Amino acid sequence: MPAPRSMRTYALPALDRGKAENLLARLREQPGVHEARVANGERRAYLTVDRAAIGEQNVLNLIAGR
Repeated sequence: MPAPRSMRTYALPALDRGKAENLLARLREQPGVHEARVANGERRAYLTVDRAAIGEQNVLNLIAGR
């Protein structure tokens, strides 16, 4: 049985295009992230994640620039 997935939305700081693309690439590499989209105009990141495998703190650290 596949792991349960859920949609998560995260607020983003203001990012230029290059930083937004870099963040998107790094989010897609995170364990448990199946899909990621950065809507820079909305200052939001949308992730489809495996709830059991997502490293929530890692995602938050990436968004914070750490």
